Amino acid sequence: MKYRRSGKRALSEAIAALILISVAVAVGIIVWYSIPATARNVAPKGGFLLIESVDASANTNVATVRIKNIGQAPININQITVNGGSVSYNPNPLPTINPGVETSITITISGSFSQNTPYVLTINYNVVNGPLAAVSYTFYVSQ
Repeated sequence: MKYRRSGKRALSEAIAALILISVAVAVGIIVWYSIPATARNVAPKGGFLLIESVDASANTNVATVRIKNIGQAPININQITVNGGSVSYNPNPLPTINPGVETSITITISGSFSQNTPYVLTINYNVVNGPLAAVSYTFYVSQ
């Protein structure tokens, strides 16, 4: 079988490689900019609770918790625990927190906080007329 050359020249391997790389970069840019736009469209519009800080001292049983609703809907706090145990809190009943509002809650544990011991604060909450959620925060106690 004879092969005939048509007189047309093919692309060199270097040019072909450059074309493939530029196509891959173009597809990557399209994917990069399309995924965040998709994520913004499906993100929930509910309330999100942020635990900003927990201030507690060793040998006491009281701590101040600073929280903020960083979502777009009001939230109800249902329960607060420290290391899985129940706590008493002030204000009681726990408040509904509107979007963008920061508040402080004073909690009291049974026993006392110990220095250099990790504590896990968990707050169970729900968006008003919405699903339940929880947020946890690990803190250590100062002197």
